[in-house]
Amino acid sequence: MLKGTVFCFVTFLLILPAAAAGRGVAHPRLQAARQDPPAAAQDGGERSSAGARRPEEEAERLNASGVAQGKAGRLAEAVALFRRAAGYDPSNALIHYNLGVAYYRTNAYDDAIDSFRRALRLEPNYARALNDLGRAYADSGRTEKAAECFERAVRLDPKLADAYNNLGALYFDLGRYERAVETYREALRIDPQLPATYGNLGVAYGSLNRHGEAVEYLRRAVALDPDSATAHYNLAAAHYRLKQYREAVEHYERAIRLRPDYAEAYNNLGVLLSDMGRYKQAADRFDRAVALRPDYATALYNLGMTYVRMRKRDASLRQFVRLKGLDADTADRLYKAIFSDKVVDARNPEGANRTRP
Repeated sequence: MLKGTVFCFVTFLLILPAAAAGRGVAHPRLQAARQDPPAAAQDGGERSSAGARRPEEEAERLNASGVAQGKAGRLAEAVALFRRAAGYDPSNALIHYNLGVAYYRTNAYDDAIDSFRRALRLEPNYARALNDLGRAYADSGRTEKAAECFERAVRLDPKLADAYNNLGALYFDLGRYERAVETYREALRIDPQLPATYGNLGVAYGSLNRHGEAVEYLRRAVALDPDSATAHYNLAAAHYRLKQYREAVEHYERAIRLRPDYAEAYNNLGVLLSDMGRYKQAADRFDRAVALRPDYATALYNLGMTYVRMRKRDASLRQFVRLKGLDADTADRLYKAIFSDKVVDARNPEGANRTRP
């Protein structure tokens, strides 16, 4: 029987690649987004006659303190507290689980895997620990082991929506988009209030070129989590694919307001404005993307190509010089465009980027 305070974990979230056609689109990657289950602290054991805490009680006190530190973002302190708690009560599966979560959030995947496996040795039917062990395996590149964990988790607990969501993300990463759609829909049947899963389902439909359905589910993701810059970015990309430019502009701009350092959103908004013939505004967005990331070769290329379209050769050449040291092949394409008699398409969108909330 597990008891004590749970340190909440995370589920997968995928970022939809930029919708505009052209070179430079990156593979979608798995990205973390918070989906915290509720948790309640419980009292520890009885005190001894001398007033000292029993080991189990001290372990629970340290565990609860670790949860508080983790929720406050003080992960190193949380790790130390969970380790101390495990020393007092090494047979407590929940404490090992919480330690795994804290390690995971510091990207210490091997340590997280070890802690989740310890929890499972103590509680073999601990479905959430299996789910989160799969998460750590997936993020450390061990896809087959991750799939085994997610599949075992849903067999143990068919109501664990997070595990279906994570399994769907894995199918998506393997290019099995139809299977991903089925799995995401099962997650939403269990829990229809998961914004990450609505977003993931929209991504999967977009990858199947079913853009109307992509917009439908991405809108629901935004409605459930209106402060998610990624959700607005993905919805903008889906609107772009339907040539709904006004809506796409609106959601790229909202993504930028929510996350002012979102260089990819500036770049993709520039691509969209260029497609609309608004070259001066497009150049401004590309310039902002480069200001945020001076080594952003895609945005530098797009800025140079926009100046080509505006017949500003000197400005284009300045971008060529900056680009030459970053990406020789892309710089060569820009150079040829600058001295070509034909005006070529300036579109070169950026794909998904990995971020952590």
